[in-house]
Amino acid sequence: MKTSIDLSAFARAWFSLIVALLLTFSAAAQEKFYRNPDDLSKGYWKLYTEPASRTAYIKFFDASDRLLYEEVIPDKYIKLTDRNVNRINQVFDQIVSNQMVLAKVKAEPLLVAPTRPLINRNEVKKTLITKKKDRTGSRIQITVFKIPDTTKFFLAFQNPNRERMKIYLKDAAKQELYSENINCAAYTQKFDTVGLDKGKYLLEVTTVNQKYKFAKLIKVGPDIPSLRIEQTDSLLASR
Repeated sequence: MKTSIDLSAFARAWFSLIVALLLTFSAAAQEKFYRNPDDLSKGYWKLYTEPASRTAYIKFFDASDRLLYEEVIPDKYIKLTDRNVNRINQVFDQIVSNQMVLAKVKAEPLLVAPTRPLINRNEVKKTLITKKKDRTGSRIQITVFKIPDTTKFFLAFQNPNRERMKIYLKDAAKQELYSENINCAAYTQKFDTVGLDKGKYLLEVTTVNQKYKFAKLIKVGPDIPSLRIEQTDSLLASR
C-alpha cells in the first residue's frame, strides 16, 4: 500500500512556519534597549528588520517616546551583540549631546582671545565731545581780511578765557604805528590804510605772556593822507 503526500499542504505549512519565525524575529528585535538601564529617563532605542524590503531600521526615542533620530540601513542587518549594543548606545549619547559631527571630524581648539574691559560707547562719545569743546572752546580764534575795492581791512577774534591781549600794527622797520591792550571775550575792529606809504605792514596779536602769537602781513597801495581806525559797536560793548 502506497502512502500519498499532499505537497501543496506541506508547502503551505512550511511557508506559515517561516512567516511565524520572521514575525517572531521582528517582534523580538523591536524590544526596547535603554540607553542606560539604571536610568530609564535617558531614553531608549529600537532595531528591527523588514525581510520583505530587505531593510533594517534603528530609531532613538527620549523617555517621552518622542522620536529623536531614525536611520534606514538597506540590504543589511545588525546583530545585537554586546559590542554592537554598546556602540549603538555611544551613538545615542552623541545624538543627545548634538555631537554627531564632532564624533567624526577632528576639530582644533580655538585660541583664547585676550579679554578687554567693556567700553561704554556713550561715555566715550561724551568724553570725546568734552575734549573737543576743551580744544576749540578755549582757543583764541582770529580772522583778518581785506575789504575788496577799498583801503580797509577787518580784524576780529574770539577770546573765550578773556586773556589780556596786545594788538600791534608795525611798518617794515618794525616801528609801531598802532597798539592796543584788551581783555574782552570778543573783539572786532576795522582799519583804514589811507595815508600809509606803499609797502608791507605787519599786524600782530599776542597774549601778554606771549603763549599765543598771531601775525598777518598787510600790503598797502599808493599813499593817501592818513591812517584811520574805525571801531565797531561790539568792541565798545565787550570791553
